[in-house]
Amino acid sequence: MHNDSGKRPKMLEEYAGYLRHRWEQGCTDAEQLYQEITAMGFRDTRRSVRDYVRPWRSQTTIALPPPSPPTVRQVTGWFLRHPDSLDADEHQHLQALTAAFPALAALGEHVCAFAQMMLRLTGDGLEQWMKRVQADDLPELYSFVTGLLEGADAVIDGLAKKDLGVDAYSYRQRESSASLPRRSSPVPAR
Repeated sequence: MHNDSGKRPKMLEEYAGYLRHRWEQGCTDAEQLYQEITAMGFRDTRRSVRDYVRPWRSQTTIALPPPSPPTVRQVTGWFLRHPDSLDADEHQHLQALTAAFPALAALGEHVCAFAQMMLRLTGDGLEQWMKRVQADDLPELYSFVTGLLEGADAVIDGLAKKDLGVDAYSYRQRESSASLPRRSSPVPAR
């Protein structure tokens, strides 16, 4: 609000920068702005703040806040799913992440390569895969590789079950259903 002299009121001058900053952040509620500067020591009326920001309403369009970054669960899902099953938006996000973070790209490549070994039941490539992981210096996979090394023979044998005449998915389904006890009633709540 301007007084008759064409100058803005002195009480708001010291808060002008703050008000503009908050407005540009997307806070266009005059009452909210009034509460914030009152907490900072402002001693004029709500109306003075409302009148002060009124011209800004017609001058600017409020920029939408940037989209929130993907969650860890989303990114993990993008890496663990077959690339053909990702929609265009997911594929674009994944490409942007791997371009920005080379270690994440390497991690994704290793996860994909291991998944291919599991799906194709090709355990003969496990040793080379573990060496590539160790060479890339990916601490995120160290404990996984250490566990594989401890039981490497069993893992390789498990990944080489081609003589069963079934695909990996069917084999895993049969193995998991055979090893899990069946419940006749739902799990009780605790």
